[in-house]
Amino acid sequence: ANAYANTYSFSRIDNTVDVGEDNTDIAIDSEGSLGTCYQDTTNNLLKYAFYNGDDWTLETADDDGGSGDNVGEYCAIIFDGDDQPHIAYFNTTDSQVRHAVKIGDNWIVRVVDNNVGTDFMTFGGNRISMAKDGTGLIGIAYYEAGADDLIYAEWDGVEWDVVTLENAGTVGRYPSLAYDSNDNAGIAYQLYINENTASLMYKRHDGNAWLNAEVVDNRNRSGAYAALAFDVNDVPHIAYRHINAGNLQYLYYTNKVSGSWQGKELANGGAAGVSAGQYNDMVIGEEGNAHIITRQYAFSALFGSVYYMKMYNLYFVDELPMNKLFALSHNITFSAAPKRHYYGMSVAMDDQGALAYSGAVENSGDNDNSLY
Repeated sequence: ANAYANTYSFSRIDNTVDVGEDNTDIAIDSEGSLGTCYQDTTNNLLKYAFYNGDDWTLETADDDGGSGDNVGEYCAIIFDGDDQPHIAYFNTTDSQVRHAVKIGDNWIVRVVDNNVGTDFMTFGGNRISMAKDGTGLIGIAYYEAGADDLIYAEWDGVEWDVVTLENAGTVGRYPSLAYDSNDNAGIAYQLYINENTASLMYKRHDGNAWLNAEVVDNRNRSGAYAALAFDVNDVPHIAYRHINAGNLQYLYYTNKVSGSWQGKELANGGAAGVSAGQYNDMVIGEEGNAHIITRQYAFSALFGSVYYMKMYNLYFVDELPMNKLFALSHNITFSAAPKRHYYGMSVAMDDQGALAYSGAVENSGDNDNSLY
């Protein structure tokens, strides 16, 4: 969808149950078909929806054998070279990170990590980030809240190799994983000190080893809802939330050029208590433009909207103003206000430059949480 040509095309994927409260994720396969993962929070199941260009097909990827475990939270999805969907997610009942892959008509579920804590008060900090390099290797990064560690795991097609990357302090919240053109991984994440101090951090692999983490932004409270992407020149770009000493929240953007990180404010909430820069996601196309989705939320009114921004010049941050993606003016029917455009937006781009978005929307008037 081209937000500035007003060519939105929305479809409600699932409104049969309470869905997607913690996050959704979206991916595009080699044929241009869409796949999304999300949690059925009514029944604590991991769900998968696939769009072939005509219809959405919904199925359960993990019901944990009907045991009643809470599976599917903070899911991330990617398609492999054979267009098989892979989903990483939490089973919070058994303190696990799991991996589900669809082979033929069957979902195969494996345990990635069997001793993982979650902290629901991080409001998205437990996110799992999943990416694929040019060779087809799949990696995930996640925050282990039990030990406050940043974890990275690689799937070689047979098993998961799990490594603790950072363990000093409360480190690894809001991880975002991406690979550059040399198949080297980079991870943006938050180092949390206390309720007044947090930093945006960046860690990368140089092809031989993981290098020491870099401090990108240590002003006040930075680094929440980080979204990392590499451009065609392998420059890392990060969108994230920054909160200043006066409790004003910002959507910030930074990239590393000539050895230093250069940042700029893209948007702010305008007043204390208005949350900006939440649940960010970003893709950078081959044409050199960055596409960002983000949420603003007014706690006093229990109302939020999802915004889209396109950036034409990544180094000088020549951006168009944010444009509402999910807003009252669009033809999504709700029965009552307020409308809380909810958690876990995701954006993906196919090889033709077409964008796809997913997000969960809550209408508190009739408890109708739906996936779009």
